[in-house]
Amino acid sequence: MDSLDELEAAALPLAGIVLHLSRSGSTLVARALAQLPRLRVLNEPQQLDEALTAARRGDDPSLSGVRRALAALGAPDGVHDRYLIKADSWHVLALDTLLRAVPELRWLFVYRDPAEVLASHLAQPGSQTVPGVLPESWFGSAKTALPSEHAVAVIAAMCAAILPFATSGTLLNYDELPEALADRVPRHFGLPPIDVTKLGDVLTQHAKRPDVPFVPDREWKQAAVPPELRAELEAAAYPTYRALESLRRGSGS
Repeated sequence: MDSLDELEAAALPLAGIVLHLSRSGSTLVARALAQLPRLRVLNEPQQLDEALTAARRGDDPSLSGVRRALAALGAPDGVHDRYLIKADSWHVLALDTLLRAVPELRWLFVYRDPAEVLASHLAQPGSQTVPGVLPESWFGSAKTALPSEHAVAVIAAMCAAILPFATSGTLLNYDELPEALADRVPRHFGLPPIDVTKLGDVLTQHAKRPDVPFVPDREWKQAAVPPELRAELEAAAYPTYRALESLRRGSGS
């Protein structure tokens, strides 16, 4: 096996990592960036998840496993000259680990109104919102057996995890899409602009189900959250969400 130094020396430059709250437009961001020539875009690679999970458990104090995983994902192929990763949503809890492994890492956090995120998980739960699916090293032991209440806690934890690191430049609200794809997002990662007029199906198809046309969904998602869950969100997630919005708009500290 090649040494870690050799793997890292041979790896393509890492343009950055897209972190997200889940169901917030990160798939659209990744699909748009994948249109750029010679950029390899990796979608939630299992290799990174395994390495970060090991680090969360305390099995990789030197972070050599995380660094090795990143270097392997950036292995040269003669086609691409840099790569970018769209992480799993729970990886936002490991941003400090990623920054220790790659101090110069460029990252972007994509998010949207917590009620709309919750509504999506109520309709089709993601693994992170089902009690007991993810290792406890991520969100701890489930405090409830109810997926809906666990989902509220998970959404709140992810918002809270990003807040200490966030700046206006590292936050992207769903409301800014697709306009931000043209220049702001690629420029953030040191990439050339994207001609959004040429994205075609990327903008007109459902991001996760390309066989289905995209339909604006804010109204039904806001209406789909029962009052009792909305009250839980208001207490657990919305204060942090509003703080993120303040930072994004440049009115925070």
